Amino acid sequence: MAKLLALSSLYLLLSVCPFILGPGANGGPAGKCGYQACPAIKPGMLNVHLVPHTHDDVGWLKTVDQYYYGGRTDTQRAGVQYILDSVIPQLQADPSKRFIYVEVAFFYRWWRQQTDRMKKVVKQLVDEGRLEFLNGGWCMNDEATTHYSSIIDQMTLGFQFLNDTFGECGRPRVAWHIDPFGHSREQASLFAQMGFDGFFFGRLDYQDKQNRESEREMEQVWRASVNLPEPSANLFTGVLPNGYNPPKMLCWDVLCSDEPIKDDTNLDEYNVDQIVYYFNQTAHKQAMHYRAEHIIMTMGSDFHFQDANMWYKNLDKLIKYVNAAVMFPKLVSARFVAAVNDIAVVTVCLEHPSQHAHSLSDTDTHTHTHHLRHAGFNSQLHQRHCFSTEPLCSFEILVPFLFQDSKIQLTVLTDRSQGGSSSNDGSLELMVHRRLLHDDNRGVGEALSEPGYDGTGLIVRGKHLVFLDTVRGSAELHRLQAQAEYMAPWTIMGQGPGTAYSSRPKHVAEFSALKEELPPNLHLLTLAQWDSQSFLIRLEHQFEMGESSIYSKPVTVDLANLFSAFKITSVEEMSLGFNQRKQDVSRLSWKTRPGRRVKSVSSHKASSDYVVVLNPMEIRTFRVHIKYL
Repeated sequence: MAKLLALSSLYLLLSVCPFILGPGANGGPAGKCGYQACPAIKPGMLNVHLVPHTHDDVGWLKTVDQYYYGGRTDTQRAGVQYILDSVIPQLQADPSKRFIYVEVAFFYRWWRQQTDRMKKVVKQLVDEGRLEFLNGGWCMNDEATTHYSSIIDQMTLGFQFLNDTFGECGRPRVAWHIDPFGHSREQASLFAQMGFDGFFFGRLDYQDKQNRESEREMEQVWRASVNLPEPSANLFTGVLPNGYNPPKMLCWDVLCSDEPIKDDTNLDEYNVDQIVYYFNQTAHKQAMHYRAEHIIMTMGSDFHFQDANMWYKNLDKLIKYVNAAVMFPKLVSARFVAAVNDIAVVTVCLEHPSQHAHSLSDTDTHTHTHHLRHAGFNSQLHQRHCFSTEPLCSFEILVPFLFQDSKIQLTVLTDRSQGGSSSNDGSLELMVHRRLLHDDNRGVGEALSEPGYDGTGLIVRGKHLVFLDTVRGSAELHRLQAQAEYMAPWTIMGQGPGTAYSSRPKHVAEFSALKEELPPNLHLLTLAQWDSQSFLIRLEHQFEMGESSIYSKPVTVDLANLFSAFKITSVEEMSLGFNQRKQDVSRLSWKTRPGRRVKSVSSHKASSDYVVVLNPMEIRTFRVHIKYL
């Protein structure tokens, strides 16, 4: 606490950079993207990083295109095209302004409609680090009801667009999941393997947040996998202080109702002193929950910045008057000086904690354990790893759910995401279908009632596969069956012209792209043509360390002799998101408090570029060139 009080001077910045790299590293020369584009900080002061942003749902109350165009205003006033149309001129007019953007699905639509001149302007803003992309996926995916293969694919799609359009300066360095309800350990592991330096989220259970605030553990290094060797799946993780909204009374969007900053003394309702005093109190209160001398304030919310001038005009005033109170106290009133004598308001970079924040906690011994433990059994809520910030008595189940004692395990596989609860030891309730006749006041603003075309109501049907086996033998059942259920082909029949396929003289009755079947613990996750010259291949190990005496072992595969229709002529390993060569991935390293260490599988090196070794739960990604046989 003494350190915090000593650093209590405030300094405000407009910021979009992810991290402070140390004295002298930021505030670099103009024209540089990445961390060098961050504004200069004030050592020895509490640096408040104001981050202008918008959160644009890729489908919620309206369709994606209705959100883009701004249609159906009777449902929600939200038009993403107007946000980008409004923000870009503001950035172009003032080199000090910054903005972050996340949802590539919308940016892609907007980009296709722009002139060459506007595209040149935007590329310059990206090159200068003043428009920065965070997350970078096609959307901000849910973490509770999604399958990891779909998450990887949609992230790769967004990365591809950003890389093709903006090059290295368009590569996101920070994961940004501000709206998903609950957070999966596997999601954090995927982000780390995609090369992200950090991860920020907004929603967590209120009791968890209260505890983290009191313990000053709103920032931590998350050990997202006990299977992968450290630090490959370690990820700096920060909990945002206000969800993803601005502090109360400081929302200056057309969708807000807070008072603007009125700074003309010749007019009525002058409120600069009041706003700055309130800001000072708010910043110091927030700083009490963080260990570093840098705090973040998200200035924006759902579909904000449709009129960017409102936000930027008030942010400019806020920065001007708060920083003036520190630098030039004679220019403001005595009350104003007393209020801000401790603060520094920075500009707009996602600059947040210090890279060498020695007091950050390592979460391996905290709440984010591999399995949720409740009432004497394990609750595995994701096909790979996951935890939820919701209370343990109610959560989403993808696959599988399990009960176990020291010897026997009961496993339930579902064929779709379902709500589940366990209010008593050994009990399980699954919500196959939910229908409400009245709004439950959980944000949608309408009853969860889908009458269907005939008005009688939609009916959801599914299946539940139940396994009963020993604890040691259960993984061999449910892991392989879960993959078979998820990857099961859909057979669709229909009438068509021409001769029946089966009656053709040279019809193929059976085909496999593989020369021989893969080992059960190895799965070909992705095989896709990337461009005219190369293919994308992902291989994954499907088992965890120690859960199977047979399959929880490293497995080796020879890419050169893997496929039947073509021969691989060259191999280059890539990051999981396929936007960096593996050898070029360089992530920030973090100093943490010593904590309990869990032994992970050591890395096994292959004998050549074509011979690949995969350890438990490892996914490896390759760009290959081929020659058809």
